[in-house]
This record gives sequence, structure tokens and C-alpha cells, in this order.
Amino acid sequence: MQMLITPYGLAAWVRGLSEAPTMAQREMRAAMEEVTLLLERDVKALGHYPRDTGLTQDGISRDVSFSQPMGVLGVVGSASPVAAFLEFGTKRMKARPSFPDVMARQQFKVLRTFEDAAGRIAAKLRALPGGTA
Repeated sequence: MQMLITPYGLAAWVRGLSEAPTMAQREMRAAMEEVTLLLERDVKALGHYPRDTGLTQDGISRDVSFSQPMGVLGVVGSASPVAAFLEFGTKRMKARPSFPDVMARQQFKVLRTFEDAAGRIAAKLRALPGGTA
């Protein structure tokens, strides 16, 4: 799924990374933490995963890191091989996709979270000596 941030938000992120990288990284990471926590919770709550052992549902996790040139990278997924069968199905079992469903349902909240982070970056840049955003 492709999501686009506004040009204003993107400009604030780029300028923040260039002029105040520590602050911008902190804001971007906080936004990604919030988003991945939301998505992880919703995938688990969707109920497509068997509850008999809980291993598949408990295997869903998230990770957030800062990397170049991507910026902040957030991943929600499962290392369990069973999760792939549930997501994509098998010859005998219909697919029960959770990740695309949750992402589609939460896309506006995800975008809003990143736009809010860009707004905080822009506000903090304005507060710097000689700052404009």
C-alpha cells in the first residue's frame, strides 16, 4: 500500500534532518513507534489467528529503527511460518489476510500521525534562532 505525506510535511522532515537531525529523528521515531504499536495491536485483535496455542498471534511483533537512506523504518510482522499460510492461504485453506486489512483500515490515522510529527518538526525549527519552516 502506498501512502503519501503532503509536500509541506515532507519538506519539514527533510529540513529537520538537515538542520536538526537529532530532533527530527526523535520525532520521526516516536511517530513510527506509535504507528507500529497501533498496527501490531490491530492485527492481533483482528482474530484471524488461531487461539488454541496463541503461538502465531504471540509471534506478531514490531520493530523500529533509523537507517539511511530510508529514514525511519517500521516493521510489523511475524517470523512464524504459519503466519504466511494464514495470510496467503494454502491449497486447502482460504487466505485470511490481516496485515493488508489493518493497513487499509488505519491508513488515515497512520498518515495523520506522520503529518503531526512533521508539524512538530516544523514548529521546533521555527523556534530555533533564525528559524523558519
